[in-house]
Amino acid sequence: MVDYTQNFKNQNNNLEKEQQSSIKEKNLVNENTNEEYEQIIREHEIEWKIKSKIWFYFELLLFRIPYLAAYLCIVVFMGAFLDCYELIFIIALTLVVTANMRLLTYMMNNHTILDSIPLIGHSLKILRKLYIFYYAHKPPVFLYYMFFIPFGFIATIFSFRAREEFKLYCQMVYSFAVLFILKVVIFYFAIFPPYLSGEDAFTFVFVQIFMTTLVIFAFASPVISTAFVLHFTKHRGILKFINGGLLILLIILTMAALDLADEEYSASFLAEQTLKMRLEKSQFCKDLTQKTQGFFRSDLPKTDAIGLMFTDLKLTKLYREAIKGMLATNEDRAFSTILIGEEENIWILICCRLESKAYLLYACNNERNIYTSWKLLPENIRKKFSLNRINNSPSFPSEISHFSLMAESPLRKD
Repeated sequence: MVDYTQNFKNQNNNLEKEQQSSIKEKNLVNENTNEEYEQIIREHEIEWKIKSKIWFYFELLLFRIPYLAAYLCIVVFMGAFLDCYELIFIIALTLVVTANMRLLTYMMNNHTILDSIPLIGHSLKILRKLYIFYYAHKPPVFLYYMFFIPFGFIATIFSFRAREEFKLYCQMVYSFAVLFILKVVIFYFAIFPPYLSGEDAFTFVFVQIFMTTLVIFAFASPVISTAFVLHFTKHRGILKFINGGLLILLIILTMAALDLADEEYSASFLAEQTLKMRLEKSQFCKDLTQKTQGFFRSDLPKTDAIGLMFTDLKLTKLYREAIKGMLATNEDRAFSTILIGEEENIWILICCRLESKAYLLYACNNERNIYTSWKLLPENIRKKFSLNRINNSPSFPSEISHFSLMAESPLRKD
């Protein structure tokens, strides 16, 4: 008769021996894994150990901080000129996140609501990758990042590390490129037709992407690399102080940029570019001339301006309202009206200010005679103007960049 009880005990003992053997093997693997992990940490600490504290602080005070403050100014005003305040917001987010690496470490292991926001989520994903990358690869000297565009391109040819780093920053450019393309697609019919074509829209997007690429490679890479250098060398208090100071500076500069963007006589950079493209089209110039003729023949408010020459804000607003349907964004801010008071005549001239230059387009007197050619203007009116190649101030209406009206304007390409 078979003793099943004894067989069961033997099988159970064998199973326990196998389990104990398996546990010992796992413990041995864990011990080896822990040892490897500790070895990685030791190697990391050795790699990030400061060799010369004097040079470290010298580079920080004389190169990193001044460079970052200077480029912060450029980024803010570039964002204002490009009408891309998302760029400023992403820079602010970068300063906040990199100031507290524990927050970034938390976000690496836990997905937050920010990950669901398209542009922000993508930026955080890139920052996580950069954290892992810089953990394993110590950044080179700061001079490399000050001239990251030429040095980075050259280094990618010879260095795997440089290629990987360059790819991560290219992903930032890619996210903004997608944003600009989406904005153009959404607002295409409000900005471009009927005077501007798809080719003009491509030029518009290309300018934005090009300028943003310069900003990211020239500013984002020094900011992020500096943050990781200070974090991994355990200068986290200094990191928070610098990023906090830069964030305050960013807020002040943004407020100043917003104030300048609301300037009554100044269009934004991109608005100037699209208006310049419009003025190169003959059909736009014809339609603008017709609108201006209608404006001059309407009932305009009377002005006692004898012996004076000035930019009239009231007439400027009326003229902008008359041509607003032909324009987009804040292009109308490039236009202003100049009044010249004589004993027998009050002259109204239409001025267009683009890229720090002032161009006269039209002139009209009390008798509603409209002039589109500089040569036909009375000599006494022509003598009131002087040539100044750079003048974007309505406070000096007598200074223009070219002796011309619409018929011979250098803005036209036809």
